[in-house]
Amino acid sequence: MAADEKDRGDRTPAANAALAVTRDGSGQTRPGIGAGRSRRRAAPTTVLSDAPRTRGGRISTTTGPSATLAERIGMPTLKTPVALLSLPGERPFDSTRAKELGHLLLGDVLGEGGMGLVQAARDVDLGRNVALKSLRQDLREDEGYVRALVFEARLTGQLEHPNIVPVHDIGALADGTPYYTMKLVGDLSLRDVIQQLRDAQPLARRTYTLPRLLQYFRGICMAVEYAHARGVIHRDLKPDNVLIGEYGEVQIMDWGVARVLPHDGRPSYFAGRVEEPGVIIGTPHYMSPEQARGDTRLVDARSDVFALGVILYQLLTYTLPYDAATTSEQLDALLAVPVPRPSLRAPERDVPAELERICMRAMAFKRDDRYASARALWDDIEAFLEGNKEAERLAELARKQAKVSAAAAARYYRISDELAALEEEVRRDELTLGHLDGRPARKAAWQRQLRADHQRLIEAHAFAEAVSGYQQVLAYQPQHGGAREALAALYRSCAHRARQRGDDAGFVLYADLERAMLVRGDEPGTLSVRTYPEGARVRLFELEGDGDAEPHAPLDLARAPVAPVPLQPGTYVVSATLPTYRESRRAIVIKPGEPEHLLIVLSPWDASVPLVARADELAAMKDAFNACVADARLGSLMVCGAPGLGKSRLLSEFSDWLDEQPRLVVYGAVRSDPAHAHVPLHVANEFIRHRAGVARGDAPATILAKVRDANPSAEERALPPGPYTHLVFEAIADLLERLGQRAPIVLAIRGAEHLDRLSRDLLYFLAVRLIDTPLLCLLFGRSDRLQLRPDQTIVLRPLDRERMDRQINLLLKARVRLEVLDLLTTKSHGNTFLLSELTRILVSNGWLVLSGREWTFADAVAPERLEDLELRTLLGQDLEEASAGARELLEAASVCGGSFWIGQLEDALCRPLRDEVLELTDRELITPRPASRLLGVAEYTFRHDTLRRMLYDLLEPGRREALHAGLASWLERHAEDDLTSLALRATHLRLGGRAAEAQPLHHRLAEVAAGWEPADGPAWFDWPDQLQSALFDDIA
Repeated sequence: MAADEKDRGDRTPAANAALAVTRDGSGQTRPGIGAGRSRRRAAPTTVLSDAPRTRGGRISTTTGPSATLAERIGMPTLKTPVALLSLPGERPFDSTRAKELGHLLLGDVLGEGGMGLVQAARDVDLGRNVALKSLRQDLREDEGYVRALVFEARLTGQLEHPNIVPVHDIGALADGTPYYTMKLVGDLSLRDVIQQLRDAQPLARRTYTLPRLLQYFRGICMAVEYAHARGVIHRDLKPDNVLIGEYGEVQIMDWGVARVLPHDGRPSYFAGRVEEPGVIIGTPHYMSPEQARGDTRLVDARSDVFALGVILYQLLTYTLPYDAATTSEQLDALLAVPVPRPSLRAPERDVPAELERICMRAMAFKRDDRYASARALWDDIEAFLEGNKEAERLAELARKQAKVSAAAAARYYRISDELAALEEEVRRDELTLGHLDGRPARKAAWQRQLRADHQRLIEAHAFAEAVSGYQQVLAYQPQHGGAREALAALYRSCAHRARQRGDDAGFVLYADLERAMLVRGDEPGTLSVRTYPEGARVRLFELEGDGDAEPHAPLDLARAPVAPVPLQPGTYVVSATLPTYRESRRAIVIKPGEPEHLLIVLSPWDASVPLVARADELAAMKDAFNACVADARLGSLMVCGAPGLGKSRLLSEFSDWLDEQPRLVVYGAVRSDPAHAHVPLHVANEFIRHRAGVARGDAPATILAKVRDANPSAEERALPPGPYTHLVFEAIADLLERLGQRAPIVLAIRGAEHLDRLSRDLLYFLAVRLIDTPLLCLLFGRSDRLQLRPDQTIVLRPLDRERMDRQINLLLKARVRLEVLDLLTTKSHGNTFLLSELTRILVSNGWLVLSGREWTFADAVAPERLEDLELRTLLGQDLEEASAGARELLEAASVCGGSFWIGQLEDALCRPLRDEVLELTDRELITPRPASRLLGVAEYTFRHDTLRRMLYDLLEPGRREALHAGLASWLERHAEDDLTSLALRATHLRLGGRAAEAQPLHHRLAEVAAGWEPADGPAWFDWPDQLQSALFDDIA
């Protein structure tokens, strides 16, 4: 039972002598009596005992207090003491209201506790103010309390330490009640300080810093260590019993419940009596477990160390370890609940880890796990403070060095900006300056080039200066956040420039250095991958420094586009592979919590052959891009030509050239096939889908989320009823305008002759709306039959003899005999694709052989066979060598169009075709399409459209119609219900002689288009025979 649950009459005098501090029902501590503190009567310290109450006679009062010194020696002139200046805040003593008690003047009552009464007094002999403690009026007849007061006075009087309140005198009042005087200390207790800090009082936060609080704590530890050396255990150490003076004095009060350890054959005792077993003494929140159990025989120095640990806990957190509302709750928690770490109890306080360790050790549940002494506890804290002093010295050095380094970094960034401007001038000179320009202009351009070269050297020096400066900061303070962030920013700038230059090694170096500077834990980042063409197999390799030339243990990320994949921070290599395309690898660095978006453009294998024969056309495309960037204006260029003249190769070469540019370029490529001519806005849909990484088969909610992520600043608006074309056109223009503010844009459209009418109108709208945006629109088609009106048109014509000769020599990488050149030039008709294919087939069939250092015809080749040499003839020979099943597959595939699904053909031929597909792929007559338009169904395309047309023409009309109708039926069962599939089905139905069944599909496409165009516009299926726009009057 706790003391506040018992009637005071049931307590022993020894117990009541121990009255100090407990907790009331609200859970708040209330101070007891201490020298010089004005307080109400406090609740008693917890003292539980079953010992009987005793009474004895009162102390003798036959003699009163001694007279003053002046009276005793008969020198009245000594009555006036030495007068000194009063201290600021010193309590004034009103002598006019005081009662005389020998050499003492008794003043106002300062406070009252469970046992004692404290008054202000003045020692007339010495001329100083003191605190006088005596018994309360109702306890002066109790011998136990008398003995307790005298015990406290004598014990405290013998503890002569600077941090223990000194006892000056002991005596008896006129009625015989004992008293003792002690130093009069101010009103401020350590508890008051902690409460002010907890209340976040600004003055307290500035005054009582952690180092200052620890200095107070040092005084407490030293006083307790001294008391322990004298064999005294305080047992009630707490902030209430520690007073703080105006000049940094620390005084421990209230030694009334102290335990005197047994020594010299004497038992332990307290309050003037032999200690009784089973007594629980102390304040619950500061009791050690052995005190809380009443195991008095185990109470020793380590019990006080526990209380010191609780005080330290409060200094670190401004709160107690437990939120107990009553004494019993506190005692239960102490014995059953582990002490919460200060950093968890007060996370906002940023408790030093070392002090937390010291505090938790002092408060260990087991005595043997605590510090053996208060001195050992303080030694650890002193070591922490000494380390802090060195840390503060290094922090000051780091602060000064960081200031110097920040200036160096600012200089680097300024020089880097100046260099960027100079390099832009040099690039502009390269675009605009001609060989025939005057010498002054060429000389000025050369000087700018020299200045740029010199500025690079200055930039490198400034970078080294800034980096070395911040590294010195980290040498002083390894965890200096500002230096780490600044170094990370420096490395990030270099990684960005390395990425722009296409320098993967430099990018990995600086990106890894940046990542090493940013300590963000192990939160995973994400990687999303897009490829052009779509459908590439994407694999991931972790970059390791084991010296292996080839990466190992790949992670297969499926086929592009790859949705965001969580990855641990690190450096990786991303590989993208496609049949008939060269593998491409890109280095990436995943940072904690950050997304990484990657676009990989793959090059076909035939792109490895230099495009010397189209060098002029490629140069024109580069010039168009450079002019677009230099003038920050929209540009358009169309490349027209028959199949096989090099349109795809030009785009591939141009794409590779863009990758080599030292600037970021937003690149988008879209293909339009004949089936798309009546699919509304197919080009815009494919561009946005590819940019957002939308995969085939994605659910509508997933598509919407990806589009939002790809356009985070876009505004979402509901579509109004009726035609909403202009609203959508504006949204697309806004997207491109935002992208153009980041980097130049290249939009490449293949099959431009198959654009739908709305896509043609969109291009016209963008040409006006984005006139001041650095966007280059590249159009590739057989002709400009849609009247797209580009700024520039390049018409690809058959190669002349000279360029054909150069191309053949590059293909064969050796000298070629004249008759071989003549034959290939004649038979290819200036067509680069036919030239490459004829040469490849002749070499693979053994018709061309390398004799010494020269290519010539094989001896076994008859001249008449060479005369009849045509691509159709050679393909026919390949076809004859194929199996009957493979030929049947190709015949059925020719009806599908440029590409076909194997499932279509298996359905049409009623048998599996796996072996035939492998055979035709090996013969290079068909090739897999990078990304199937149907999820999970393999799609292929003819390598030679010549072969497809030849086979289609050879089919009987009835057979053709039957195959078309069967393909339409298969599409209805397996294809997605999108507009492209509808258009493809309608085409097959029409060619299959089932025009009536195609009409509903045409009607549905027209209905969709009607949502975009006015009702009085041209019929949707009049396109492209009727080129009139439904939106713009000035488009023919």
